[in-house]
Amino acid sequence: MARYRCSACMAEIDATSAPKVCALCNAKSTLKKVNPETDSHCAGCTGCCGH
Repeated sequence: MARYRCSACMAEIDATSAPKVCALCNAKSTLKKVNPETDSHCAGCTGCCGH
């Protein structure tokens, strides 16, 4: 399982391989693999999104 971030809506999706379409905004070919430890939006969380 790897994490991918959509460059259109910035959602992060866990999948076994790169999704062709973002499940949230339906943008195509915008998902890039991220390392949750270093690249994730949540690395060094500041609580900006409220979770």
